[in-house]
Amino acid sequence: MKVFILTLGCPKNIVDSERLAGQLLSEGHEILPEPEGADLIILNTCAFISEAEEEAKNYIKRLVKVAPVAAIGCLPARRPRARRVYGPAPGETDAILALAGRIFRDPDEGTRLLDPYPYAYLKVAEGCSRRCSFCVIPLIRGRLRSRRKDDLLEEARALVELGKKEIILVAQETTQFGRDTGERLEDLLAALDRIEGDFWLRLMYIHPGGMTRSLASTLASLDHLVPYIHMPVQHLSDRVLRAMGRAGGERAVRRSLSLIRKYLPDAFLRTEVMVGFPGETDEDFRSLADGIASGLFQRVAVFPFYRERGSRAWAMKALSRETISERYAEAQNLVRALHIRVQKGLVGKELRLLVDEPGLARTVYDAPEVDFSVRIPKGLAPGNFLKARISSVDGEGDLEAVIS
Repeated sequence: MKVFILTLGCPKNIVDSERLAGQLLSEGHEILPEPEGADLIILNTCAFISEAEEEAKNYIKRLVKVAPVAAIGCLPARRPRARRVYGPAPGETDAILALAGRIFRDPDEGTRLLDPYPYAYLKVAEGCSRRCSFCVIPLIRGRLRSRRKDDLLEEARALVELGKKEIILVAQETTQFGRDTGERLEDLLAALDRIEGDFWLRLMYIHPGGMTRSLASTLASLDHLVPYIHMPVQHLSDRVLRAMGRAGGERAVRRSLSLIRKYLPDAFLRTEVMVGFPGETDEDFRSLADGIASGLFQRVAVFPFYRERGSRAWAMKALSRETISERYAEAQNLVRALHIRVQKGLVGKELRLLVDEPGLARTVYDAPEVDFSVRIPKGLAPGNFLKARISSVDGEGDLEAVIS
C-alpha cells in the first residue's frame, strides 16, 4: 500500500512518525514523499491546545480530497471518541492504526525511517509526571516512561554512523529522564558524549526545577554539547508560577538561570513564556516583560494562555481575551526587539555552521525549525560543518554569512 505521513506538532511527534514509517516500510508498504498517489494519508496530530486540534481538523478536510485520511497521535488520544478514519480507507488501515497506537505508547516500538536532514531527534522518554495546571500532556501521553540508557546509546551511535551531525535530546520534560528507572540524565549525557565522531549534542525541554548543580557541571564537561539550553520557564512571577503548578516557582527559575550562567557562561538560553494566565496582574506581567527586555534569555517564544478542558486551570477565572491579546502583543514586540539585538551581536563573528539544506545553515545557537537560519551559497552540500563570518542580519533576525 502507498502511504503518505504528515506530522503536526513537536519533535516528539516527528520521532513517532519516523518509527511508524520505518515499520511500515519493513512490512512492505511504500512511503511516499507527497500525498498525491497515496492509498492512505496518515496525519500525526497535535492536541496540546484547542488551536492545534482545529489545525488538525482543517488538514483533514483538505487532505481527504486527495486520499483517505487516518488520524493518529495526540488528537485521538485526547478525544478517544472522535472519528479516526476519513474516506474509504484500505483494509489494512486498522492494522496501521493499531501499530501507530503501540508506537504512541511505547517509545521503543518501531524502526525509524530517517528524513534527509543532517539532524535527528533522540526521544529519551515518553509522558510526563509533572502536573502543571495549564497542561493536558499527562492526560494525553500518560506518566513518565523513560527509555533505557543502553538502548539510547545504541540508537545514537547508529544515527552518527548514518551521517547525522546533530543529535537533539527531547522528551516531554528531559530532566525527568530516569526517575522511573533509577538511571540518571548526567550518565546518559556523559555516555553520549563519548560516542566517536564529529557531531553536535543539543538539549531541549529542560524544566527549571530539574536543573541541578550536578546536571549543570555535567553539561559544562561535554565536548559535543552546543552552547544552547532550551528551558521553558513559563513566567517570572512567583505568584503566577505557583498558580501554574510549576515546581519550585520563581526560586527554581532564578536558581537554574544562575547555574547555567555559572557553568555555561557563553550558552544561549531558549525559553517559552505564557502571558495572560488566570490571576496574572499588571505587576506580574511587567515582571515578565522586564525579564524579556533585560536579556535574561537569547531566544524567546511567547504564547497566550489557552483554557483547556481537563486541565486544572480550566476551573480558574480567566482574564479577558482583550487583556490577554494586549499582553501577548506587547510581549511579542519585546521579543522581536530582543532577537534583533541578539542577532546583531553575532555580526562580524566567525562561527561554525551546520548546513541543513542548499543555501541554508544554522549556528550552534539555533535549533531546527524553531530558531533562526543563516543564508549561505547554495553550492554547499547539506550535512557539512563549515566556518563562516556572519556578515549581516535581516529584519526577521535571520543571518547571512561569508564562507571563511
